[in-house]
Amino acid sequence: MIAQFYDLNMNEIDTRDLVVTNLEIPSIPFSNQWSNIEGVAPVLIGADIQQRPINATIELIAQDYLDYNLLRDYLYGLFGMNKPFYVVDKRQRGKRYKVVLESGFMPTRNNAINGTAIVPFMTVSPYAESIGTTQDIQLNGITADSELWGYGMGLLAEDDSLVYTVNGMQPFMIYNAGNVPIHQFQQKLKITMTAPSVVLSDSYVELKNLTNGTTFRMNEKLMPNEQIILDGPNITKNGLQALRKTTKQFIQLSPGWNYFESNTNATIEFLFRFYYE
Repeated sequence: MIAQFYDLNMNEIDTRDLVVTNLEIPSIPFSNQWSNIEGVAPVLIGADIQQRPINATIELIAQDYLDYNLLRDYLYGLFGMNKPFYVVDKRQRGKRYKVVLESGFMPTRNNAINGTAIVPFMTVSPYAESIGTTQDIQLNGITADSELWGYGMGLLAEDDSLVYTVNGMQPFMIYNAGNVPIHQFQQKLKITMTAPSVVLSDSYVELKNLTNGTTFRMNEKLMPNEQIILDGPNITKNGLQALRKTTKQFIQLSPGWNYFESNTNATIEFLFRFYYE
């Protein structure tokens, strides 16, 4: 069994007598965009990224002749239409793909009790993502026997790369182990700023990523024990919507090290996953 399926809460899906013997994961499909100006050589201006097709070869190993049809129907029900779930290649633990069934399929019957199905999936996002989050690293570090992490994930054996909860008064670094930039509108990124009982700040709150120039600014002072949360596109202060109090700009994370500075001594917690092409 080289792959395992999980529901959206990462509970393992019972595959019964179905055995995944192959998982084909291609590179992300894309089409280049070119400028077309008469008399000027074409210039590459970007690319349109598409969803990634993933095919799983699944062997049906039934108990007897009658059980084969039951197992076939069980397979059909396992991957219903419009039913997203996660698939993990056990040969490269730590990464998962969110997929849905792309089209219908039918197993080829090899004999009375065995068959083979090529099941076509399509990723919901073109990227693989880490099963674990940065706060898993903050709390537990990275251990060799953890199912959350594996080789080839860009992780570093450096203490600074394991820190994702910081004091904002001093310049700090946040490490993105993935090879994909993280944008709050496109990937999971939650930043929580919690003020201590004695606040050191200006009449506004500002957080700057010096690596890529993105900035968050709230035009209001942070008072003792208050909390600002940037959760995707949603910005709240003490549980109330607060986007109108900001400059409507959002923090992004580049691959690798991101260098930050802030004007407050609030505790800043970064919660995100790593994403991979």
